Amino acid sequence: MNAKFILLLALLTLLLIMPAVMAESGKNLSYEEQAILCIEQSRAYQQELSDENFTTLRVNDTLREIENLFSAQETLKGAKKAADFSVIIPYCGKIRAMRDNAFNAMDEFDALMKFYNESITLDMNASSVDMIFNEIREEIESERYEDVAELVDKAYSEITVVQSSYSAFNVFYSATSRGLGRFLADNWIYIVSGLFIFMILFFVYKKSVYILLIKKKIRNLNNRKDVLKGMIQDTQMDYFNQGNISEGYYRVRIKKFAELIRDIDRQIPLLEEEIMKIDRKKTAGGRR
Repeated sequence: MNAKFILLLALLTLLLIMPAVMAESGKNLSYEEQAILCIEQSRAYQQELSDENFTTLRVNDTLREIENLFSAQETLKGAKKAADFSVIIPYCGKIRAMRDNAFNAMDEFDALMKFYNESITLDMNASSVDMIFNEIREEIESERYEDVAELVDKAYSEITVVQSSYSAFNVFYSATSRGLGRFLADNWIYIVSGLFIFMILFFVYKKSVYILLIKKKIRNLNNRKDVLKGMIQDTQMDYFNQGNISEGYYRVRIKKFAELIRDIDRQIPLLEEEIMKIDRKKTAGGRR
């Protein structure tokens, strides 16, 4: 058996059992010892974020608060006064949450950018999407990671709008290639008649149109799911084959991508059920 494979298997086994071992051993640690461990872990998280080129101002400030608190408790302990190292533990949780939120936000943004590059062509007017991208970058730069998810969802919706607008514009432009003024002058009767017929058809077939829109949304969700699966494969390659990302970063990315895929898997059946409801109503209406 390949020696590298054995080593990798041993490391993975260690990573799997380490949390349980640490949790068990933590039960016997004093608050002071737990505080020392969590400070070291917080420093490791800070370094991990720095290595991935994240802004770390908030993390640095929180880390300084932790270190100052620890020094204050050490002083009390040295003066033989009541020291409470337990107050440090919640701050370490804040740093871990900031680290996880940072990786989650960047991963969602990476998935969005890949979807954008596969969906938008150079001749589409995607300025509205670009504005949202700038907002996302500002939120990440300012370490407001909790606001990124909502902007990412907004960007996905806007990409769909851009695609639809582009298709409608191409149809209109082709129809009016001889010039809008001349086209209207020559065909105003047909245009008015067409609009009237369109209104009638809309009310007659609005349920069918709604079904088409839902099916388009399902296709976009499936495309988004394929993008996320591809990013999972890329992350696995980077971690297992290339070794150019950390174990913590790998676990956070895989977990987030899996959550996004599960969310898509929840949405698609709901949309399909909506189509079935409309079809049942159409069938019931046709029988009356």
